[in-house]
Amino acid sequence: MLEVGSGDGRLTWRYAGLAAEVLGIDPDREAVAVARASTPPELRERDRFEVASPVERDEPRGHFDLAFFSWSL
Repeated sequence: MLEVGSGDGRLTWRYAGLAAEVLGIDPDREAVAVARASTPPELRERDRFEVASPVERDEPRGHFDLAFFSWSL
């Protein structure tokens, strides 16, 4: 699962338990740092947060079964 605009991860964790793996991206370095530091221990094996912006064309490469864009516009 890919979440674009993951911010500090609050929304990410609500559905992360339903996915095998989650990548949250956000252009805000501070928000990504908070998300990484605040990830619940039971989700750390499958949740990852990266600084990236699809608008700037530095989006992650790969295949995702599902993508979320909540609160991104």
